[in-house]
Amino acid sequence: MIDLITVQRAVDAWPDNAQVEALLSEAAPRLASALSADERAGPADIASLIRGVLREWQVVEHSTRLPSPLRVPVAPPWPDPTVWEAAGIQVAPGQVEGTRRIVGVEAWAPDWLRSGDEAADTYPASREDRRPLDPRPGDPIWASYTGLADYRSLEQREAVRAVIVSAADATILVCLPTGSGKSLVGLLTALRPDLTNGTTVVIVPTVSLAIDQEEQFRSHLARLNAPDATDTFAFHSGLQLPARIAMFGRIRSGQQRVVFTSPESACGVLGEVLGDAAESGYLKQLVIDEAHTVSSWGAEFRPDFQMLAGVRKQLLARAKGAGHAFRTLLMTATATQPDIDTLTDLFVERNACLVVCGAAALRPELGYWSARSDDVTQRRERVLEAVMHLPRPIFVYTSTREDANEIYASLAEAGLRRAVIVTGETNDEGRRAALRALRGDATHPPTADVAVGTSAFGLGIDVPDVRSVIHACLPESVDRYYQEVGRAGRDGRAAAGYLLWTSDDENVARSLSEAKLIGVPLARERWTAMLRASTQSDDVLWVPLDALRIGLLDVSDENEKWNARTLALMARARFVSLVGARHEEGRHFIGVRLERHDLGAASAWDEVELVRRGSISVRRQQLAAVLGIARGGGVCEVLSEIYSVPRSPTRTAALAAHEECGGCNGCRSLGPRLPATPPVPIAPPPVLPSSEDGMARLLQGRDLVAVTDAGGEGWERRYARAVGYLCGIGTRHAVCSQLLTGSRAMRRELDELVLAFDERAPLMTEPEELLDGGVALAALPTVLLLAPDEPQDALLRLLGHLRMLPRPLIVVVPDDCTSWERPDMTVREMHPAALRLENLWEDERS
Repeated sequence: MIDLITVQRAVDAWPDNAQVEALLSEAAPRLASALSADERAGPADIASLIRGVLREWQVVEHSTRLPSPLRVPVAPPWPDPTVWEAAGIQVAPGQVEGTRRIVGVEAWAPDWLRSGDEAADTYPASREDRRPLDPRPGDPIWASYTGLADYRSLEQREAVRAVIVSAADATILVCLPTGSGKSLVGLLTALRPDLTNGTTVVIVPTVSLAIDQEEQFRSHLARLNAPDATDTFAFHSGLQLPARIAMFGRIRSGQQRVVFTSPESACGVLGEVLGDAAESGYLKQLVIDEAHTVSSWGAEFRPDFQMLAGVRKQLLARAKGAGHAFRTLLMTATATQPDIDTLTDLFVERNACLVVCGAAALRPELGYWSARSDDVTQRRERVLEAVMHLPRPIFVYTSTREDANEIYASLAEAGLRRAVIVTGETNDEGRRAALRALRGDATHPPTADVAVGTSAFGLGIDVPDVRSVIHACLPESVDRYYQEVGRAGRDGRAAAGYLLWTSDDENVARSLSEAKLIGVPLARERWTAMLRASTQSDDVLWVPLDALRIGLLDVSDENEKWNARTLALMARARFVSLVGARHEEGRHFIGVRLERHDLGAASAWDEVELVRRGSISVRRQQLAAVLGIARGGGVCEVLSEIYSVPRSPTRTAALAAHEECGGCNGCRSLGPRLPATPPVPIAPPPVLPSSEDGMARLLQGRDLVAVTDAGGEGWERRYARAVGYLCGIGTRHAVCSQLLTGSRAMRRELDELVLAFDERAPLMTEPEELLDGGVALAALPTVLLLAPDEPQDALLRLLGHLRMLPRPLIVVVPDDCTSWERPDMTVREMHPAALRLENLWEDERS
């Protein structure tokens, strides 16, 4: 929180831009920008930003008054009394000529937005830290590849571990809450120092997101002093031909770390290049970011999302045919059961399981408000009132471009000029410009604090300090509502969503909810047309997406999308498997394998109708849930129910959603807001048993081996060498204290193990983490180490609960360590045949 004395000094210094910037740039950068660097800022912008600073002070200090009046100029662009009043700020004539005094700021508590006793702007104005930090020491591979000493969160660490211990061809759902570090989980392999390690392909929903992630990835590489930090990593339609050719060459030679691209590009022009990389062993990972969109967007206006399933199978077949494989990561912050069912159908092989890693932890930062308006005009007035009173930055969402344009125009008319608009009509450069204006960069401060847009804006876009999200519409699904509200509070601080709707919005939401679901009669006609125009290669039919059903005369993009939707629906019904995609002479072909051979019979298509009706039912349930929220129902209960997914034979674990809330209509009546809960335990994935010959010789049929050390000079080197030796014969987990991992000898050994074994370098866990019950280790060979001078309590308690530890287990302790089986004996006395540490590797050689 900025102190008001500093604010007064900055206002007094105006229009000296340098002084204003120096005083406000850290604590109030947006106000600093409006006063010093942004000539666009209108009087209403200044009033709103000043209000935000003053309200934060009031809320944090639990005061309804200001400590003293704030003296402000009267000259333009400073507001006149009418504008100050519109922002809920009381002014009086100044005691110095050319000034006014701000003497009071009213909490924003309009009668039409009542919910309990708390004013509607109090919670987000507090900027309360609602996301407890939970950093964990980085595993050796993490520290080596990212240059970061710690994981951001426990969830991030467990997700990284789940990925690197899973099978080489596994499909892994990584479901992590916003702010826990999800992106780096999918990019860890791409950060490896070796520039010929191969390529991670990241599929993103929008070009603007691809370019945004490219910029962030370049920043990571620059911090690591990587030689390719200025390379091109985003592939999109605007990329010039020389850059495309250079990227294709790097992909084929394994020197392109990562490619951020769209489903359309992956299914199209990139397909053959990625196929060559897969066959050469250079395709390391396929990452589908915002994977929940595969179900919703893929079934509607972006069918290539679901066509990715065929491309993946084609790439995996080429990789495995040459003795290689790659993992598929499905990344999202939230996923419903229908989402996961769709992802499983499309991206998991028969007789395999989806590896589920993560937890649908709800957002403790977010508070929720809702109000119904009589008509669009009243709603537009309320949106303007909210924008004037709520803390910035603010995102305003609509369902139609027309509503977005009207609201944007009304804001401009009211003098709110630090605003941008992004809709489906905004081109890629316009999106990038809007993001730069909202976020700023190292050399330019933010020049916008309000964004108006449709759902085309915001997905995956990271503007960390958004405080308020206003829905001037009724979202058609809980997924859309929560994703868009979730643009706020990404910095972990208090934020809020305001759902302002009209009865007419119900019809718009219903039409959006049930749009673009093809009926069975038309689906049959389209399948017949594609089948008639197909060619066959072995058991694969290559069907052209430009095939025309009876009654159509002209080839069009829309026709291709409807054909793709037909194939996606048939794949969901298990009529066909999508196995590939290719482009020939400007035409797009999809490879399908028939799973049934009675598709000519009308009765067979009854199962497609069941799938279609199931989709319609889910959409109606989602819309009903949004209506319940809009009419004053609790939010966190609805979210918890929708995002909790039980375990099934096709998934390795359940997804549990814990109720966390910054305040909603259901919670505010119950008293204090829910606290942020501890991280949800993440189950480790199933793994294949170790088959290393060296491990078998060490164990000799046992699942627990004791090793003791006499201590004294050189014990650090012996322990480090033991970890290196055990890693070489297949040990994956090392359980020990930071005292041991921090020794110079151990750090040097771990660095060498990362270079030698890459993903098979040991994963380091402290004993207390296992005792707390929030962490479980994958069933892989484990070594537990206790240094000579360490307290024995935690380790002995852990060994007293051996069920917490995977097998086989190697225990390395000092000779005089108390036995976990008999407290009156040492380990050496209890296990006289225990190996000596100094003989461990010599015994192996003999």
